[in-house]
Amino acid sequence: MQLSAGRESSWIEGLFASHPPSPDRVAANKMTAQALNATGEINQAQYETQIKSLKNRLPAYQLLDKATALAAKNHLEQAVEAIDQAIESVPEEARFDGLKGEILLSQARYPAAVAAFSTALTKDSSYFEYHLGRGLARAKLGDAQAARVDLEQSIKLLPTALASNELGQMSLANGDLGNAKRYFQAAMGAGGGLGTTASMAFMRLDLEDNPEQYISVAPAMTEAGHLVATVLNRTNLKLTSISVEFSARVNGQPAQIIRTVAQLAPNAQYQLDSGWQFKGADQLEAIQIRVLKARAAP
Repeated sequence: MQLSAGRESSWIEGLFASHPPSPDRVAANKMTAQALNATGEINQAQYETQIKSLKNRLPAYQLLDKATALAAKNHLEQAVEAIDQAIESVPEEARFDGLKGEILLSQARYPAAVAAFSTALTKDSSYFEYHLGRGLARAKLGDAQAARVDLEQSIKLLPTALASNELGQMSLANGDLGNAKRYFQAAMGAGGGLGTTASMAFMRLDLEDNPEQYISVAPAMTEAGHLVATVLNRTNLKLTSISVEFSARVNGQPAQIIRTVAQLAPNAQYQLDSGWQFKGADQLEAIQIRVLKARAAP
């Protein structure tokens, strides 16, 4: 009240003042404080009892931090030793087993990784990374059916490019090209090598379904009267067996022919001759050139 006494409030201060000062409000606040002070409890002992469990667990979580730091420096055996100590101290914590699984997976110790992730999942089945890790380990062991279940569950909890790419590879191996494309497309947005790998895998499959998305053709007539097409490979892949269809109306009659480019280097172009040669008196109408099919080289 002393701070506000004798001071003129601006109109903007009035807009933002939700509780303007008043003698009645100050008196009421004093009475509330006195009432709370008379009955309030500090309960220091109860507080200490409640946080005792947290204090007892602290060394285990410090070991988790230590193991994480060691793993980041590629000191994997030392990291496993640290996380094993944490597990022994607080066995109910799923994160400890999860980190152990990640380390074992990076060491290609796949059966042990599966066991660690399985233990983590018994303690917390709602975390995507444990399903993902176990799925990747099972895939490495050739247990495709169980790996697929784990990876699909991880995607339900949280979609990741890593799971999508692995499922794409598994679908491709099974000849399920539709699902392979879908999974690779989902993984394409990832940065780095994983995104590039998924993009290339998707392109290889989509090329056969939509060749005109990746190969452009443009008609031209040579001085000698040959109808040709400039075929441009707009991908970073070497392409083979590119089938190109020429169609037109020649002197009022429909004509059609298919020519093939055996191979075309990445981002390269080739002048493909239709095999048709025209004279000045010929009437050439409705010229169309389109790519029918193409394949990516192995």
